[in-house]
Amino acid sequence: MATLNLLTGILILMGSGPLFGEFTYLILGYVLKQVQYGSIILGLIYIMLGIGLLTLSRWAWYGDIIFGLFNLLIIILGVIAPGGPLGPGNISWITLILNLIIVLYLNQEGIRRKFDV
Repeated sequence: MATLNLLTGILILMGSGPLFGEFTYLILGYVLKQVQYGSIILGLIYIMLGIGLLTLSRWAWYGDIIFGLFNLLIIILGVIAPGGPLGPGNISWITLILNLIIVLYLNQEGIRRKFDV
């Protein structure tokens, strides 16, 4: 999880954000799209979460859970909202499944114990 966050943050900062397609759009995309340096903020958040997960910091566990739940909420609202940007035909299943795996993985008892949650 930490490596994935670090790699994502580095690639976004290097300007490879378009490689992720809907990943960069769905992850705080609605808010950060309006911010001039949104991709820089997003890349730094990912790097901070990655470092926090490597050090087993409690705040990083909460941050990754909040990030994952926020992404799931955006995906679900994008699908069910009338005229939403996503329809059932063009939902990013990879993003949906990845965020479900992240939330479920971080909520396993052994993982929670490592983060003292």
